[in-house]
Amino acid sequence: QKYTYLLHPAFATQYKFRQRFFGQKFWENKLRKYMERNAEIKAERALNTDKILAEERAALYRRQRRDEQIEAKKAAAHQTKSLLKRALLIAKIHSLELAKRHDNKDIEGLASNTSHHSASLPAIQEEV
Repeated sequence: QKYTYLLHPAFATQYKFRQRFFGQKFWENKLRKYMERNAEIKAERALNTDKILAEERAALYRRQRRDEQIEAKKAAAHQTKSLLKRALLIAKIHSLELAKRHDNKDIEGLASNTSHHSASLPAIQEEV
């Protein structure tokens, strides 16, 4: 507002172009539609951000829950004397570890490493 005289020629030229090409009403409608669409995009972004945050929270909760389940299965595997039951618990621990990695991928947005999945089974067996 301090230097309006500098921009006056540009605005006057724009006004003349608008009058000669399609008329002032056309450009006003176009600007109104643009502003409405811009507001819609902002609202969609806000909803999308909320959805992403909710999904990340759910994945984090699932990961924490799986950690608890893994620890419970490990404790049960240590306590059991049955080899069959221990083998089933180890298999369940392994499946929970794989599911946990999938949840981590959701949270971190990283691609899962398939070679890392198969390397974890001997480590689980050694722990038990």
